Amino acid sequence: MGSKRFFLLMLTCNLFAFGAKAQMDTSHVEIWGVPNGYSEFGYMRFLNEKKVTACMQDLKVSGYKEASVIGLEGLRLVLLRAIPVYSFSPPAKKRKLYPPKKVIDLLYFGIDNDEVNFVKQGYFDFLNKDSAAVDKTIAIYQQLGLQIKKEKVYEKFDLIRSLDSTDKDSCLYFLKWSAEARMKSAALLGYVAQARSKADMLALFPFLLDFTVGDEATTYLTRYLSRVELNALDWQKHHTMFVSTLNCPDPFRATTLMELYQEEKHCKRYARQILADGNVTIVEILKGRRRELDELKTKTVKFLTYLTDQKFGKDYNAWLNYIGKTNL
Repeated sequence: MGSKRFFLLMLTCNLFAFGAKAQMDTSHVEIWGVPNGYSEFGYMRFLNEKKVTACMQDLKVSGYKEASVIGLEGLRLVLLRAIPVYSFSPPAKKRKLYPPKKVIDLLYFGIDNDEVNFVKQGYFDFLNKDSAAVDKTIAIYQQLGLQIKKEKVYEKFDLIRSLDSTDKDSCLYFLKWSAEARMKSAALLGYVAQARSKADMLALFPFLLDFTVGDEATTYLTRYLSRVELNALDWQKHHTMFVSTLNCPDPFRATTLMELYQEEKHCKRYARQILADGNVTIVEILKGRRRELDELKTKTVKFLTYLTDQKFGKDYNAWLNYIGKTNL
């Protein structure tokens, strides 16, 4: 999903690269986070008057620094709201702000982008010696027309595993304070390679909200937690963090978490907190008007049904009313 979304986003930017001539309209753009006092149509007209197009760079240049764009087939989803911040203080025993050189060399020399993505997605399968899962991921890549050389990526897996633990804390510290996307990606992989416990992995949860490495952090965490489940004690200790990450502006990350939380069956105890403090993206999904968002709506409704035992099905207004009344 990550690679496909990246290519679609690049296509989005190319389609809207005509500057002043390009116009957004409701046939192919949906906006979440429309300011108070505007309708979606009225706000699109305002953006068009400012010559803003549905391309990430164009939005940022025009003053929308918190904006992001998700490219879907037939739809450009423009997210105007700020990414929520979860405050935490990573350890900083060593304050050198660089990820391990081995990881930088791995990601940016002698390996192409498809292989990089494969390494990130298949690392925990490799650690668990699950060759069937690795082969399944290779098959998915091949269906997309991408060729992955198994021997080559296994060499890269071995290189990652050979890292010692002396740089782990520095990687986490770097992730919080750096703005360099490619280096943050290297730091994230460097940290994951040196994680030795569930506590180490749960320290990555705030980075699900990070615009630059959020998708990668989601991949690492969901792959890890598919094998090492969250338990009642984890929820008791970290429920505020788990709930906060549901407000990630990216609906794909949010629904991935919904599926994870529902599967592990400990979040129901915190249903009221989720509906009160973790409902922002849930509400945006339910209000989405385009059919391209139906899959997200289905996943969200399934989560809400489990969480509340309500049977509103596809009556999205009923769900919105229920969430609103819960917060009175």
